[in-house]
Parts: sequence; C-alpha cells; structure tokens
Amino acid sequence: MHLKNRNLYFYFMMQDTITPPLLKVGDQVAIIATGKQISSLEIEDAKTCFESWGLKVRIGASIGLTHHYLAGKDSDRLADLQQAIDSSEIKAIFFARGGYGTMRILDAVNFEGLQKKPKWLVGFSDLTILHTHIQNSFPLVTIHGIMPVFFPSATTASIQSLKNLLFKGVMHYEIEVHNNWCTSGEVEGKITGGNLAMLSSAVGSESALNCKEKILFIEDLFEYHYKIDRMLQTLQRAGNLEGVKGLIVGSFTHMEQGNPAFESDLAAVILPYFKPLNIPIFWDFPSGHIDDNRALFLGKETKMKVENKKIILTSVK
Repeated sequence: MHLKNRNLYFYFMMQDTITPPLLKVGDQVAIIATGKQISSLEIEDAKTCFESWGLKVRIGASIGLTHHYLAGKDSDRLADLQQAIDSSEIKAIFFARGGYGTMRILDAVNFEGLQKKPKWLVGFSDLTILHTHIQNSFPLVTIHGIMPVFFPSATTASIQSLKNLLFKGVMHYEIEVHNNWCTSGEVEGKITGGNLAMLSSAVGSESALNCKEKILFIEDLFEYHYKIDRMLQTLQRAGNLEGVKGLIVGSFTHMEQGNPAFESDLAAVILPYFKPLNIPIFWDFPSGHIDDNRALFLGKETKMKVENKKIILTSVK
C-alpha cells in the first residue's frame, strides 16, 4: 500500500462512512478514461446531459488518447486520474467507459486528495476494481452507475437514478420481477461488488472482495456458464464470500451455456453458492450491462427487503 494511502487508511478508519458532498448547480466534474480508449465524440451525449444538470464539465487528457487497446499509456491514465483526485475544484469523477485497464494503475494512485476533498467516483464494469479497493482502504461511498459511453442508449430511468444519487443523495427502488429465484428476507448493510469477472480477478490483492456484513451485488456479460462457476469457486475458496448478508443479482447479459452445457440455467450455476446461507436474494435487478442500468450506492448503509418477487432497496441516511 502506498505510504500516504496507508496514512489515509488510518484516518478514514476512524470514521464510519465518508459521503462526498451532494452535487449542485455550478459544480465542476471530470470525465476521464482509465481503461479502454474512447473518443470525445463518444462522450458528447453525457457531456451535454451533465451540462443540462448545471454542471461544468472538464474533459480529461486521457479522452482521445490511444495506446493499443488502452486510453493512452499507463502513465497517461494515471496522471489524468491523479489530477482529478487532487483537484479541489472537481466534485465528481465520471469514468468514461470500462473494458480493461484500471487495475494496471491502481496501486500507483495516491488517494490522499480524497481526504482533503471527498468526491464522487462513478462507473462500473472495469471500475469494479476501484470500488472494492476504495471500500477496503477507506469508508468512502462510491457509485456503481452508468458511464458516459452508454448515455446514447440509456433509459431515462437509468440516467435519472444517477442524478438522484448525486444531487439528492436518494437511493430508493421498489422493483418486482417475474422469476422464481428470489428468497424473501430483510437485512441492512453496505452494498459491495460489481462485475463478477473483476471481483474474481482481484482475489489475493488489496482490492479483493470483502462480503462480511455486506450485501453483495453481482453482474456480468459475455461469459460461459462454466466460467461463472469458476469465478464463484475462486471467490468461495478464497473466503471472499464469507459473512455475506444478502445477494442482489443484476444483469447477466449474453451468457452462453457452452457445448455441452455446463448448466442450461444460470440460476443453477449461481444460487447453490448462496441458497444454503438463508439470506435474502433478489434476481434480475436492473443494473449492469443493460440500457436500464440503475445507479447503486456502494459502501453506504442500505436496507434490503425481499418479499416474494419484490425488492425494496433504500439507502440509510
């Protein structure tokens, strides 16, 4: 752990939860890329949207850079992220897209600026590694939510949910589904998790998933059923699932059974890891790699109630 990050860890651990100030009209925010390359044109819809909210948008130097797959060299993306963290003017950092690349620079980041000026960190998919790293190091609330590259196809509800979290500090969902894979129950805890592949890849690192006394959220896309099982096996064997209080299964998009099929039903892959725990389970929450990607507070105390096929999910102030 970076020496300054270690000092920051002890500072933050003396506090229960650090919630960045809510955004207001006139605030400055940044759009940067820490993973896959992206052009300025691809974030134009998001920029326009943020400006309609009354925000001033700073486009990071990483937008438009290319280095093979990535948005510039590691040093470029690190510098852009570090500048956004250190800036006293920027109130929120929106990560332009996922893909891969954030974990390559994570250990070199100095998070001391978040001690002086806590700010919102917003993203999902590849950014899962940042969320779990932050949760393990500092009790800072972050947001699993839509990224700028997805704004052109995003539902109104998805975009509005992000605005509600950022401007009102409100997360309240009442959602009913039509599947038979939910388990009733009621718990309270901080939500953790994100993209299952990223959670599995973080095993053994300072960014590893920690489910103790927490509600786990998972999602993924373009994976075979046997790979999902392998990821869960990895997390279970490493002890990363111990102490989980509730499970929220988001979108698992474009999954493949395999030939021959490992399991024809994805629920038959995932649920055996959690059903024996007698915890509330909600299946098919609208969050992840889908157009209707509802924003979630990560690291913030949340009440989860599942009854029959309905979830009530509410953040605790």
